[in-house]
Amino acid sequence: MIRTAPFGFPALVVALASVCACSGKDTHDGAAPGASGSAGSGGQGAAAGAPNYIVTQLNVGMGGGAPSNCLPRPLQPLSDSTLGIEVPCSIVEASYNDPGSGVSCGPCAAEQGRAAVEATLRNAVVREMQAHAECDQPGAQACADYCFCTILQETGAAADTCRQDPVAAATTPFVPPGFCYISDADVGAMCSADPDCLTGTCSAGTCAASAALANCASNQQQLLGFVSGLGPSGQAVPTPSTGSLTFIGCSQ
Repeated sequence: MIRTAPFGFPALVVALASVCACSGKDTHDGAAPGASGSAGSGGQGAAAGAPNYIVTQLNVGMGGGAPSNCLPRPLQPLSDSTLGIEVPCSIVEASYNDPGSGVSCGPCAAEQGRAAVEATLRNAVVREMQAHAECDQPGAQACADYCFCTILQETGAAADTCRQDPVAAATTPFVPPGFCYISDADVGAMCSADPDCLTGTCSAGTCAASAALANCASNQQQLLGFVSGLGPSGQAVPTPSTGSLTFIGCSQ
């Protein structure tokens, strides 16, 4: 059985290697918490017709809009996406819900760059949390006390602005809270407009580098950019939310 480690590159390397190679050897397969078996070893996976997800935790400083790590492997954008450059992955934030202490979850509102998590993905995230004793374990909160939202991918001009510089995008009026995938895989390729480029920047007919990748190692020129923008009432919306646990789930 493949084991993943929380909070760092070992877990992300395993997940991204499985996604990119389509090996199907994930240990968190989307089965409901408590289901027997594990993917990759002949076990029971997700329900018929439901997608299988490879899920791992991201190191984004416990939420609050902290910058994400540069990814050790590239993701494969969807070639038939109608949303522009989109990756077949979801970002899920798990927030502790404790109204008695004044900490409670708000709705997964689209205007705050959030959406509800479908059940198969939520179950996979819960299994990952259980595996690393983050809930339903001695000294930890119950998994049922967490609420889950997906962080929406940026689209259109907002996605281009995010790929150019997700930190600066947070102060741009038309860019809502959300995330984008940034990569230098097509730097130097011919382009006619910013949406043609994985960096969101078309300059003089070629895809140019993104400032967001400046601090990534030469063999890790890809990352997830998070935009902590403003909500409809002008309130700050940290992305991921402050104090949350953040996960990436990629479908096979």
